[in-house]
Amino acid sequence: MGRYLKFGLKSILYIETYFFDMSKLNISDWAESFYNKYVGFFVLLDLLMFFIIIIYIYPEIEVASLQGTVSDIELIDMKNKIRATGAQIAGGIAVVLGLLITHKRMKFAEDSLQVTHNRMNIAEEELQIAREGQITERFTRAIDQLGNSKAEIRLGGIYALERISKESNKDYWPIMEILASYVRLNSPLLNYQPLEKVGTDIQTVCTILGNRLHHESDSEYGSLDLRNTNLKGVYLERYNLKGVNLAGAHLEEANLWGAHLEGANLCDAHLEGANLHDVHLEDADLRDAHLKGKETSLWGAHLENAKLIKADLEEADLKGAHLKGAYLIGAHLEGACLIGAHLEGAYLIGAHLERADLFKVHLEGADLTDANLEGAILSSLEKEQLSKAKTLCGAKFSEDVDISDIIKAHPHLFESNAFANTFSH
Repeated sequence: MGRYLKFGLKSILYIETYFFDMSKLNISDWAESFYNKYVGFFVLLDLLMFFIIIIYIYPEIEVASLQGTVSDIELIDMKNKIRATGAQIAGGIAVVLGLLITHKRMKFAEDSLQVTHNRMNIAEEELQIAREGQITERFTRAIDQLGNSKAEIRLGGIYALERISKESNKDYWPIMEILASYVRLNSPLLNYQPLEKVGTDIQTVCTILGNRLHHESDSEYGSLDLRNTNLKGVYLERYNLKGVNLAGAHLEEANLWGAHLEGANLCDAHLEGANLHDVHLEDADLRDAHLKGKETSLWGAHLENAKLIKADLEEADLKGAHLKGAYLIGAHLEGACLIGAHLEGAYLIGAHLERADLFKVHLEGADLTDANLEGAILSSLEKEQLSKAKTLCGAKFSEDVDISDIIKAHPHLFESNAFANTFSH
């Protein structure tokens, strides 16, 4: 019996050290390693021995003192009851130990997972530091290449900066500003010298700016500065240059078909002969801009709410252009083609529309105060459109144009107070 008790205590010791802290036992590192390796086997062996004791040995010991006093059948019945109770106890212990073992394994798995996660975080941080170091090195090398005298090396630097801008969000905007600065420094306006079309490097930079400039004018970024630059003949078809500052820039013969220049600053910009089909210039500032000539094509251009004050659009092609709410105060539209153009609510105060083709033009709500329409092509349909204007006060017409019907039907359009009412709302 003492031997079984000693064995039971040993079992308890193994189980306790498995579920609690090994450091509480005064054993060597070798013993601890050996125990951790074979603890499962020892626990299973102890449980098996405990089950044998409970089921087979303990019942015999318990009823041994009753032999001779009770019948054999009663002895067998007593042994079976003790075994049944022992089996229940052993089963309960097995369930509890199973739960404890499962918990232990889950805890070990969680700890291992946390260690792995920490190692991954450290590795990721080290990788990020290394990556940033590489980007910094590439960035510095690319900047050096921009100042090289050889065009091919400069192009290499430009493309290197483009790649970095795609890989690093924090370097994106500084790179865009560096590229814009490159254009200003390498394609300036030279006094008294004829302008040449942009070179390969400037075209490449403009292409990158147009492809990568994804911000809106009210975003976290500012406005790119391309003021007073020579961009003659640049190709920017359908590119995105929203909010860009192009004041005083020369864009003669440029291809801006479908380009997005919403909110751009084009004050005093030169766009003679440019292809501006379907261009988006909503809310753009085109004050004193130069768009003179039949070669300047603004077919279907979107100029809603654009500022075209004193802009030169003489003989420009504005077929189907959208100028709703545009500010054309004092603008020069002599001989311009405005067939089917939308000028609803536009401000044409003092505008020069001499010889302009106004066939099927839309003038609903337009302000034509002091506008000059002498020699403008006006059919009966356009006269009907004039009657839908907001005001015609002070407007000038050719002597051969009979507007008596309009004056008679809509006298308020020619009254001076109509001009005041224009700005009263």
